[in-house]
Amino acid sequence: MSVLEIHTTSELPATRELRAIMQGQVVSPGDDTYAQTRQIWNRAVENQPALFALCETSADVQAAVCVARGHGIPLSVRSGGHDWTGRALCNGGLVIDLTRMREIVVDPHSRVATVQGGAKVRDVAAAADAHGLVAALGNCGTVGMAGLTTVGGYGPLNGLYGLTSAPVSAGSPSKPHAPGRP
Repeated sequence: MSVLEIHTTSELPATRELRAIMQGQVVSPGDDTYAQTRQIWNRAVENQPALFALCETSADVQAAVCVARGHGIPLSVRSGGHDWTGRALCNGGLVIDLTRMREIVVDPHSRVATVQGGAKVRDVAAAADAHGLVAALGNCGTVGMAGLTTVGGYGPLNGLYGLTSAPVSAGSPSKPHAPGRP
């Protein structure tokens, strides 16, 4: 099965499996919070994901990837949900929602920030500013950093430092693995 049918109950095997192993919340079409959870910046997007994994930890991300892989469910990732085409919402698939993962650690000596996938431009700007630093970011504070840095973004410092993705020095994706295995 490559795409889940949209069900009005939360009893899909993948839903039960995720709810049993994730620290974060799992939302499906039958849940009261589904309509609010699927809202993104562009309200014209009508994609209807089968599941949302509202990740709080890297282990949640890994679990969602493994469950999707195990059930043949297509995936999408939402960092800020600001993409105008709505790619954050995989129609009939599982959305790995990073919006709860917003930790930012700034090392003012090396001038390097470590940023979780759900952090937004305004979060990084505020964290940098707290140390008297400025970051090459986009123009809109509500844009998610994961999307901005992987796709590139335009901002007021582009002329000096290039697109937002240019100064990214490393990434640490969550490595999916089967439960019980390293």
